[in-house]
Amino acid sequence: MLTYERMRKYEGAWHLERWNLFPECVIFECKGEEELRQILQGLEKELFLNGDRIETRVIAIEKAEEEMLKEMSGAGRNLSMSKGVIRKGKLQVLEGPLQGREKLIRKVDRHKRIAFLTVEGVGDEMCLQAGLEITEKTA
Repeated sequence: MLTYERMRKYEGAWHLERWNLFPECVIFECKGEEELRQILQGLEKELFLNGDRIETRVIAIEKAEEEMLKEMSGAGRNLSMSKGVIRKGKLQVLEGPLQGREKLIRKVDRHKRIAFLTVEGVGDEMCLQAGLEITEKTA
């Protein structure tokens, strides 16, 4: 499971937490997409949660996206917290896996310390969240 770190404030203090990077997805890593598709087609008839049928679809991640996610998350499959600053209205990530990838960030929630990323997919865009603490903002 791929996770990301984010900060949450409760009980008067900030706490580092790990959240699922793809909260509504089950991720399979395999070499043969067609074999995986056949296995999942057999399961589609049986996928129910609390008596309700679960909508399923198989989405393959392109090699470039896979490499980027592996590079950003490392061996532990966890996107660690990044730190950055905003200078003259421009975001600059100083440390962490988002460093040098500012162009992927489409929005920053400074209060929740979260960056919203957009990654081009196979016809779709993947919208991900990652922890980003802005330590300084200058005009």
